[in-house]
Amino acid sequence: MNILGYVLTVFNYLFYCISRFKKEKHQILYIDIISKLFVIASLWVFNSMSGVYMVSIQLLLLFVVYYKTKKNKKWNIGFILSMIALLTIALLQYEGISTILMLLSSICIIIGNWYLKPQHMRLIGIVASCFYLAYCITIKNYVGVLEIFVIISNISAYKMYLKDKKYN
Repeated sequence: MNILGYVLTVFNYLFYCISRFKKEKHQILYIDIISKLFVIASLWVFNSMSGVYMVSIQLLLLFVVYYKTKKNKKWNIGFILSMIALLTIALLQYEGISTILMLLSSICIIIGNWYLKPQHMRLIGIVASCFYLAYCITIKNYVGVLEIFVIISNISAYKMYLKDKKYN
């Protein structure tokens, strides 16, 4: 039993669920950066190196997306480079089904962060969470079942902002 890994996972979920209820994309991204730091630490503790590397790419991209969102910049080559990096990591660090699940979750998250408005980020976040939940089970991070709260927070936040046309 890995208490430290579980505690780090709980902090990840706390920050991530909070971020889903922020209105502005840059606010969501800022809190997601904090969340990803806890994810990386917990995956490292669980010795899931392909997960560590893929979430590190997500973290790096969160910084880029945060910057491009604040400055209203377009930079599609960054998205392409991140996809290449994720696929390379998946091939080089292949650890079975867990790698595939993390890859699918990462792709959903990056697409959401890179291209989508907050409401659509929440919807694709539900899909990413399903992949991540399965991933947590494969690496025996059973606190990962808290991913269900991420799914619930995405649905709740989506419903909360559904009537606000600015965020759809």
